Amino acid sequence: MYGIIDIGSNTIRLVLYHVEKSGHGYQISRIMNKKYTASLAGYVTKKGKLSSAGIQCASDILCELRAITKSIHLEKVYVFATASFRNVTNTEEVLRRTEAASGFSPINTRKNRPIKSDGFQVSALSGDRTLDTLIKSQVLSQLS
Repeated sequence: MYGIIDIGSNTIRLVLYHVEKSGHGYQISRIMNKKYTASLAGYVTKKGKLSSAGIQCASDILCELRAITKSIHLEKVYVFATASFRNVTNTEEVLRRTEAASGFSPINTRKNRPIKSDGFQVSALSGDRTLDTLIKSQVLSQLS
């Protein structure tokens, strides 16, 4: 089983997928979709920073999701942040503080190079990639 956490401007979502070899390919089934309302866009200051309260909100939700993912045997969890982290002026601080709180490791969003720790990573993506596309590309490349 694999997990994806999508950190968006309004919601933070955990989706779990079951992946099974099927003939010459893989059958991917979505088995859980847990969504939290975070409203992170509302925590962006006039200067374009995600406020401390916004960082804490994201961290609290990520800590809860970390507890869930640790209680379930998952092959891997992928954590993606869209504009919520990428478009703020304090991206590095946000990533550093959410990692320290939750244990999910950030990616350098400017160069899109993952820093892996304990099989967890955070990546910043444009909003046009869906969770289903992500799980297929990430999981299937790992299985190949």
